[in-house]
Formats: sequence, C-alpha cells, structure tokens
Amino acid sequence: MLIYRVILIGLGAAALFWGHRIVKKNNIAIPWGVFTSILAGLYFLFYLWLKFAQYYSFNINAHDFSVFQYALHATWQGKWLYVAFWKASFFKEHFSPLLILLVPIYGVFKNAAFLLVLQSLAVVAAAWPLWRIARDILKSPEMGFWMVLIYFNQWHVVHGLLYEFHVEMFMPFIILMMLMHFLQQRRWFWVYFVLALMCKEDVPIYLFFFGMIAMIEKKHRKTGAWVMAITVIWFVMALLVISMFDNRGWNIMGYSFFDSWHSGKRIVFNISSLLRMFLPLFGIPFLHLWGLFAAAPLLINLSSANPLQSNLMLYYAAPVIPFVFFALIFGIRTFQTWTPVQIRPIMMAVLTAGLVVFNLHIYKPDKVVARHRTGSAIVRQIDCNQVVAAQGNLVPHLKYCPKLQVLPEMTREAQTVIWDLEGNPFPMTKESRDAHYRDMANDSQYEKSLQKQGFVIFRRKNNSAFSEHK
Repeated sequence: MLIYRVILIGLGAAALFWGHRIVKKNNIAIPWGVFTSILAGLYFLFYLWLKFAQYYSFNINAHDFSVFQYALHATWQGKWLYVAFWKASFFKEHFSPLLILLVPIYGVFKNAAFLLVLQSLAVVAAAWPLWRIARDILKSPEMGFWMVLIYFNQWHVVHGLLYEFHVEMFMPFIILMMLMHFLQQRRWFWVYFVLALMCKEDVPIYLFFFGMIAMIEKKHRKTGAWVMAITVIWFVMALLVISMFDNRGWNIMGYSFFDSWHSGKRIVFNISSLLRMFLPLFGIPFLHLWGLFAAAPLLINLSSANPLQSNLMLYYAAPVIPFVFFALIFGIRTFQTWTPVQIRPIMMAVLTAGLVVFNLHIYKPDKVVARHRTGSAIVRQIDCNQVVAAQGNLVPHLKYCPKLQVLPEMTREAQTVIWDLEGNPFPMTKESRDAHYRDMANDSQYEKSLQKQGFVIFRRKNNSAFSEHK
C-alpha cells in the first residue's frame, strides 16, 4: 500500500510541476476560487449520500442523534432543550447554547433530514475560510484549493461527520471563520469567537491558549488579553449552568481533563492518535509557532479519561481540526522560506502531492436493502401519543414521542415496544439485546403484534397503540 502511495506522489508531483510550467509559460489564468466552489458542492452531495445511506440503513442511533433532535423539537414547543427520554435538559450533560440558534431553522422542517443536511453543510462550509486563509498566507489560490481537498478527505473530518449528529462538527467552520477575521483584524472576529464559545463547555480552554499565543505579537496583544479574560468567565459560567441541571456538573470537566499523573500516562499511551493526526500531514503544523495553538487542544483531549476523546475518535477530533489546519498553512509557509528558490517549485509540488495522497481515503456508503424499507414503513405507523419504548437505531425514524423510552431503559408504562433483531443494538450489545428480547417474549403482560424481516412489535395487552402494517 505504501509503495502505491509513493508512486502516486511521484506522478502527482510531476503533473503539478509540469502543469505549473505550462501555465506560467502560456500566461493561463486558472479560476481556483471557482474550482474550489465546485469541489465543495461535489463533496456536499457526497457527504449527503453517506449520511442519508446511514440514516435509511438504520445505522444512526438515539445516542446521540436523537438527543439533539429531541432537544431542538422540545425547545420549539417551549421546553428549553428538554430531552424526553432523558427526562432532563440537554444542559445536564453539555453547555451548548448554539443549539438554541438552530431552533428557528429546525422549526421549518421538524424532521431528522434537517440535521443530516445541516451537519454536512457545516462541514463543507469550513472550506470557504480555509481557502481564504491559505490563499492569503501562502499567496496562492491554488494552494487554497489543495488545502480544501486535503480537509475534505482528512480521516478525522469524515469520521466525525459520519458519527450521528454533534454540534462539535460546526467548530471547524466557526473557528476557521474566527481565525480568518482575526488575521484580517476585523470586528467579525468577535462574533465567531462568541459562536465558538457557544458550541461546548470545553471550547474556552482551547481559545484561552489562542489568546496566550496571540499576545506574543504586539499588534494582537490587546485582543489576546480580552480573549483570555472572556474565556475564563465563560468557562466558569458553563460549569455553573451544568451544575444547575446536574449535581455532577463540577465533576464533568474533572472526569474529562486534568487528572495529572494518569493524564500524563494517557498522553504517552495515545501517541498513536497523534501519529494518525500528524503523519499524513508530515508534522508540518509544528514548523510554525501556531503549531502550539494546535498542541493545546490536542494535549487536553489526549489526557481525557474518556477513551473516545483521548483517542481523538469520531467527533472528538472536531475542536482540534481547525487549529491543525491553521497551523498547517503557516507551517507550509515556513517550509517555503526554508527551501532554496531554485528547487522550491519541485519541493512544493512533492509536498502538495504527498499531503493530498496521504490524506485520501475511500469511504463506502451503507447499503439500504428491502428490509430497511420495510422497517421504515413499520416504524412510521407507531402512535407516538402513547408511551413507546424503542431500540436506539429505530428512534430517529419515529415521529417525536414525548413519552419515549430507549431500550433497554424501559418501564411497565410502555404500551408499544419496538425491536430490530438484525440491526445495530447500541447502547446494548447483541447478547444483552437478545436477552432482553427473550425476557419480553416470555412476559405475560405483552403480546407480539408483528414480526417481519427482523422487526418486532410488542404491545401491552388491551392496548391498541399500533395499527397493523399492511
């Protein structure tokens, strides 16, 4: 596999180098901005394809997709960020007031497809500030195009996109917009700075380090000082809000971060996560001072007691991505200045081809088969005005159920219970799902109403919450 990548890099570098010579010799103007827009449009459609294939193959779950959907739906109805199957506010787990800004848009659609489109759009939208930053810093619209292509294929970006729905996936766009306006010294910087803080309770920590590094340059010293002061105040406020909804609030950050000795060991043991992030980028982000900007969120996440977070898995890498790409651009500029003028075109062609090839991954969509279409038709007929208990992967396909229970958490109040014996059982294991199912099959209070292609409906006796599927 490595030898094929090396060959591709050689071919790509040769094509780039000779292409540059032809363009320069013939004075050809290439509209890289237009090409970047077309590229973004194509990747948006590709991402939508991946997300909708996930959704219709029942590979999106109540945890965490429906948590956000239910929080938005309840807020639209006047119950602020209330999650019905938690019987609590979303703020008991995370302080993400950005969700409130999404409620008016959600109110127009009021369905799961809205979240699928929104997350794909947020990830793709980051291409605009990324291209602008690369174009301005590297003095090359073409390098902006290649940076965007690398971003769209970066392993952490796509895996974050493909895991349910999370407000963290808005961070690349928001933080890159913030950084773009920071470089331009425009007041819009403060708008995106506040939006970034609104994403999640740990963002102030990352931006605090940004403020520290910004203060190194005299012209940014005042901005850096204000950033540091605001992030400290916001962080304390976020923990206070969480503690109002859950008495574990003050311990959440303690669970995630700052466990000194054990955190140090976790950073060492999670070195593979660092390699996965930086080897495809050849370590270039650390060729510039802004690499420290990327190091702060990296070390904080790697020290987490949460194994997914400490391994930068799924959406947990989202806060790190914009910092890494910002540092990558400045690192490439440093690489340019270190390279002799005579061989700079060749070296930049090799570097660009290498970055593209090593970040290129093939992602196959989930397959939607006949049984999934049958399942969708069955689930749509469930009466959600009564108490419904459902397996996690079925919840996103239900209408909004104000009394929803997610299996295996279920009480005797449940009047309709829905299982998918061939689908993803998360948060249960397959063994525990099958054990719970057998217990229900032997429960005298419930009767099997329907069983078809792995989908099973139980109803509590003397209850007519389900209309037979034809």
